[in-house]
Amino acid sequence: MKTAVVLARGQFRTDHAKTAHGLILHGRRYKIVAVIDRSCAGRDAGEVMGIGKRGIPIVSGFAELDRVLARQAGIPCPPPPFPRTLIIGVAPTGGLLPPAWRQDIREAIRRGMDIVSGLHDFLSDDPTLARLARSEGVRIQDVRRPPKKLALARGHDWPVPVVLTSGTDCAVGKRTVTIELHRAARKRGIDAAFVATGQTGVLVGSDAGAVIDHVPGDFMSGAVERMIDRMVRRGKELIFVQGQASLTHHAYGPVTLGILYGSRPHYIVLVHEPGRKVRPSFPDQPVLEPMVEAALVKMLSGAEPVGISLNCAACGDRAGEVLQYYERRSGLPAVDVLQDGPGRLLDALLGRLAKDRRFRYGPGLRRAMRRLKGGKEGTR
Repeated sequence: MKTAVVLARGQFRTDHAKTAHGLILHGRRYKIVAVIDRSCAGRDAGEVMGIGKRGIPIVSGFAELDRVLARQAGIPCPPPPFPRTLIIGVAPTGGLLPPAWRQDIREAIRRGMDIVSGLHDFLSDDPTLARLARSEGVRIQDVRRPPKKLALARGHDWPVPVVLTSGTDCAVGKRTVTIELHRAARKRGIDAAFVATGQTGVLVGSDAGAVIDHVPGDFMSGAVERMIDRMVRRGKELIFVQGQASLTHHAYGPVTLGILYGSRPHYIVLVHEPGRKVRPSFPDQPVLEPMVEAALVKMLSGAEPVGISLNCAACGDRAGEVLQYYERRSGLPAVDVLQDGPGRLLDALLGRLAKDRRFRYGPGLRRAMRRLKGGKEGTR
């Protein structure tokens, strides 16, 4: 696992830092050793995120990073090897590089660090940065570059169950829910796959991944279809696909639709943030209720909802009451996966699959369904 520093200047406490948050919460490709953000320097990244201390310091810049790493190692200078990667940890609206961050990137390159970026701005196309990277022998990786091979979707049926996380807005927790469900399924012995459709999902580590919002429109659904087809050919028993944005989002809805058409899910898990009335950065767009999204998804794909995951971080003491409200309104299990775990959602899915005769289930999935029927599964 590579060591990396995450750049999130001034935005680590915002929803725009979802890449940074995802790497800290679920990352398996990079070991994050520090976050650069002067606005909350001196604190632990996990504590700022509300997930408990993670031993990842937030520093104001590279000079402080040197001091912190040296202090941790008990030596007067940073211990070798110095973190070899700088990851852009923020996804600002429009995906453009904040001009003030160019100095950070140049300094990282001069320190011999590879640069990993999920921005719409391809940093490797910047002549100055590319020239500097070549001279220092480091790599600039633009995660959002589309796959080299593009194809139109064919629309054939899947022989294994496909589950899509379908949200009511951006940054409500779709990737988190997808990864938590995937991990829970693997723990139950199911050979499940996680298909990532955004830069953070690709960076944290997925079985297949492409950043769909940078694939040409005609080929978005085809790119998703190819990834799922690859997982089917590898013998995966259950496939979880990360959704993006919302079908009713006027800016990003086309990407949502492309993923829906390409994945052709059999079931969906709805993801919502209670209390969010309008879309951040789009104040003229209201956020609709989860079952409105579910109705639209079902109309376009036939996929049935199996549960709701609520991001209750801002609910405070009312979280339990809010969860009960949505459960009563929808008739579906409602959980906050970071507080309650994904167990009830996975149980609901397995219960539906046990009655679904469309598939020839793999051995791990069959065993998990039998254990659930026998009452042996837990709730987390």
